[in-house]
Amino acid sequence: MSYGRTTMINKQILFGSPATSMWALLWLAAFAINVNSSERKEFQFKHHNNEEMYDAILQVRDKCPNITSLYRLSEDSVEGHPLLVLVFSVHPTEHKPMDPEFKYIANMHGNEVLGRELLLKLADYFCEEYKAGNEDIVKLITKTRIHLMPSMNPDGWQRSTDDGGSDDLIGRYNAEGVDLNRNFPDLDRIVFDNEGYYKDINNHLMQMVDHLSQPVQPETKAVMQMIMSIPFVASANLHGGDLVANYPYDASRYGNEQGEYATSPDDDTFKWLALSYANYHADMANPNRMPCRGGDTNFGKEGGITNGAKWYSIRGG
Repeated sequence: MSYGRTTMINKQILFGSPATSMWALLWLAAFAINVNSSERKEFQFKHHNNEEMYDAILQVRDKCPNITSLYRLSEDSVEGHPLLVLVFSVHPTEHKPMDPEFKYIANMHGNEVLGRELLLKLADYFCEEYKAGNEDIVKLITKTRIHLMPSMNPDGWQRSTDDGGSDDLIGRYNAEGVDLNRNFPDLDRIVFDNEGYYKDINNHLMQMVDHLSQPVQPETKAVMQMIMSIPFVASANLHGGDLVANYPYDASRYGNEQGEYATSPDDDTFKWLALSYANYHADMANPNRMPCRGGDTNFGKEGGITNGAKWYSIRGG
């Protein structure tokens, strides 16, 4: 296991304004996968290789064609693997006003595999439970549109797998050696710079992004285009590592590497959403659990949540 930010949710965990009741229901669904339901399903909760991952996505699409659609992002990975997103909704191919859009992305770091398996299982669970008439899932699929992207970095996954997991950094980056969780435009810095001078222009920032520390990778570009084309109200990014729900801002205002709480305008909302997630988890908010490694922060004593910059600051997440 690599020691990234979180086992369940990482940078960009919650992004945008919430449709709160649907968000809470979506959190609940993510943890409602239980042994009894999985026993009557064909899905195998296992480590899927890239081809098996694509097959699992297609199988869910074929089992529930009326509530799913599948799309391929505008760019493939560096090594040509398609970046696929499975959508759940009673109107899976189109956005409808007032029906909130949600996004889950996993496997941004190729050697962090738990999230990709959880999203594959969640997709199968949504399909089976909708067909079984589960009232919560039927309500969720009827009133929202949910996008599941099990792998943002299939190239990194392949490299880490070929290596056999002997090094916890191999496969973390994409095939060009770039950390995709540092490759997005640093919108936090633009916000911070504008706060003292241009208080009225912090809502439309993309036109102000004119340079990056590294070239935008195809995987990053594809996700950026998805984000800009679909009005997501909230998102979660699943990583491997510590057990904590991390919420914005991720970058510090004053350059401190850690320990500096970076408050966003939606801080109270983000904190509430993170807590609603952590409290549904069996262990995340447990104050008596031990940290993942000696010397690590015991996030259980903090409710299982953290502000990103307070934990440690990153730019381009």
